[in-house]
Amino acid sequence: MKIICWDLDDTLIADEIENGVLTTKTRPGIQELLANLKDYTHVVTTAAQPEYAEKALTETGLKNSFARVFAADKINHICGKLYRPVIETLGREILREKTVIKDYPVHERSASGF
Repeated sequence: MKIICWDLDDTLIADEIENGVLTTKTRPGIQELLANLKDYTHVVTTAAQPEYAEKALTETGLKNSFARVFAADKINHICGKLYRPVIETLGREILREKTVIKDYPVHERSASGF
């Protein structure tokens, strides 16, 4: 199983203000990229709360592109994201074939131990 772990905010989606209203939009090219990577299993790893993550993915039409969402309640840590819950849920075989797409330098430290 080939898995890509995606960060949510500022990677998959971004907030924009339009006519004084805050909206959540899919980052340019994400829909096409996900379509081109259809042979992979995609999961979201986010520091956001689960309710926010689910709502944002639903509103942007991305929800069905992801097998699972690992949110703050499962993976947040003072030093970044913990990927142990991802491994325990999806199986240790993902250690051989994984990619982490992130937007913040602290995630690199936590992803390197993944």
